[in-house]
Order: sequence, then structure tokens, then C-alpha cells
Amino acid sequence: MTFDDESKEFAAEVASLHRFFEEWFNGSNRRAIEEFSDRLDQRFTIVAPTGEVSDCDTIVERVRRAAGTNTTRISTRDATLSYAGPVMLGSYIERHESGDTVTERLATVAIVRDNSIPTGFRWLLVHETWIEPNPRI
Repeated sequence: MTFDDESKEFAAEVASLHRFFEEWFNGSNRRAIEEFSDRLDQRFTIVAPTGEVSDCDTIVERVRRAAGTNTTRISTRDATLSYAGPVMLGSYIERHESGDTVTERLATVAIVRDNSIPTGFRWLLVHETWIEPNPRI
């Protein structure tokens, strides 16, 4: 498999996970929480843009409780694989739109291939940083 192939798979996994989030939070599709939780390593951690660190169990429970609670549109762009090896390192920009409010964050991630789960990837770490809106001139 070439680096370009792995980059495409990385971008597809990022987009797939965030489609799940959008549908889960909006309640627009009856999906199982395992579609999210099975993707996470038991030692998974996420650093939110606020600096809050959550472990696997905490973030799964937070997502579980948020089912159908809002109408935020979630999209990703610029998914870039920086390193492909046993651990794949990459980044992407995540955009949330809710009414007139738009926020963006840059996420840096570490994932590994895992053919024991349907998506084929297991997430190890996510670190998000706010992207300040560009002022319009």
C-alpha cells in the first residue's frame, strides 16, 4: 500500500467518524454507540480545545448522553496523514455550525490499523486546538 493510499484511507476514516458524530448528536440516524466506542483504544485520551483531558470511558459516556441533543452540523477538511507506520499520525480541521455560531478546531491524531473492528482503525489520541475566526475586512 502506498502512502497516498494510506492518506486516502485516513481521510475517509476521519470523515466517517465525524458523520457518526453529526448523526448521533442530531438524532437523525439510529446508530449504536459501539460504532464510536469500538474505534477507541482502552487507553484513548482526548485533549479538548479548552485543555480538558478525557479518557476513553469518560468521552464515550459523554457522547452517549449527548445523543439527539443538538442540531450542530459537523464537517472535516484538510485531513493530512503526516506519518504512516505502525502508528499513523495526522491532522484535520473540524468545523461545527450551529445556527449563526461557527467554530473550528485543528485536531492532531494518532491511530493504528485494527482489522478486528469494522472500520479498520483504532484511535489512540486526539488533541484539539481552537482556530480563531478570521476577521472579515
